[in-house]
Amino acid sequence: MRAGPSTRSSRLSRRARAVAAAGALALALAGCSLIGGEEPAPAAQPDRTVEVIDGPLAETAIDRSQLPYPFAELPAFAPGWDDVPQYAAGVFMGLHDAGGVLEFTAVDAHGKELWRVQRPASCSGYVLAAQPPGAAGDPGSAGVPGATGDELPADEAVAILTDVGTTEDALAATTATGYNLLTGQVRWGPVQLPGPHQGPGPVFAGASPASAVGAGGPRQALDPFTGEVIADEAEQDGLEIVGVYDDVLVVARGGEIIATKATAGGPELWRLPVADLDPTGTLTGRVNALAGVPAVASYAVLTRGEARTGAVVDVRTGEVIDTGIRDIAFDPAGDVLLTLDTQTLAGYSGGEPQWSRGVSEGMRISAAGGVLAYLRSDTSVEIVNTVTGEDAVAYPPEAPGFAVPALITESGAGIFALEAITLLGLPPAP
Repeated sequence: MRAGPSTRSSRLSRRARAVAAAGALALALAGCSLIGGEEPAPAAQPDRTVEVIDGPLAETAIDRSQLPYPFAELPAFAPGWDDVPQYAAGVFMGLHDAGGVLEFTAVDAHGKELWRVQRPASCSGYVLAAQPPGAAGDPGSAGVPGATGDELPADEAVAILTDVGTTEDALAATTATGYNLLTGQVRWGPVQLPGPHQGPGPVFAGASPASAVGAGGPRQALDPFTGEVIADEAEQDGLEIVGVYDDVLVVARGGEIIATKATAGGPELWRLPVADLDPTGTLTGRVNALAGVPAVASYAVLTRGEARTGAVVDVRTGEVIDTGIRDIAFDPAGDVLLTLDTQTLAGYSGGEPQWSRGVSEGMRISAAGGVLAYLRSDTSVEIVNTVTGEDAVAYPPEAPGFAVPALITESGAGIFALEAITLLGLPPAP
């Protein structure tokens, strides 16, 4: 299905919203470093006490004429989030400005509000992590990092929130605390950090020695389930922390990319030559995750420096799936990984190519699920069957516009940027 401009230009893809959020985060983090040793101006004080809600959100009325068929009859909820939430283990977490402080709220796929907590408006970030099935208690298992299926045990999923406050050693010390994603119970922390969240995963960095604002200094990575430091660039010469993908730590050192279990002294899982990321040999700089492209299932796009494309790597195995890629998505319903280069969309299953096809210039993958991939540009929308690679139909022919999902879960719930961030959730649990 190829369609023209949507009637609502405010419906941003997950990538466009990620760029906007990154800009806002950069402005917030600029306040994390003190200039001239001066204390920051007084700000609204957050309530750091977890408030347990455990009750359903009220359904909200929306215009359903522009929804894709799979979401047309699902109950709609407006959790009040200011941006597209993160998701893990059947639970969404999003944030909104609550009178000068940030309020983080956890909501399940059925529209039940679980808990909420507040943080300062500046220097605050968050990340979710889910312990893959079979990984807990098995130090040699890589599990399925990044998986977001509802079958994951809720007590093995965490929300990691940063905070800022004064200590004996610093006027503005950054800390992190890990919460049980389902209940809001504190699992670990607070632990002091070198600076704000950098990602992917619980990776943090302070300002570079040359300047308080700009490129980050040495990075530090935490075990997402204990808060323990598992890698620190300041203490290991030549180490480059790439990211933490649930229970897998990925670093680069000595011309190799190395994955280990994301625990202190965790066993090695695989090694990969850095050169394998770029068969052309043109990329330079440190190894990092491609900006604006989050990991999906067990796949991450790794690159070097400020390149705009990278290699898709399975962080479970170290297998390079594809190179020169600028976007990815994963459809659990079809068990299909989608990769997008300049104008070619490809589908992989089990690491093997299944199909490839052309798409219009400027397309990005907004979301995938239910054997449908939703692609959009600034002017049009394209729908592709993830199993066959053929054009697909997702909207009624009389639809006045096209509401495009920004996130689709394995269970079929979806997040849409309508007049407000809206959850198209699942019917109430029996």
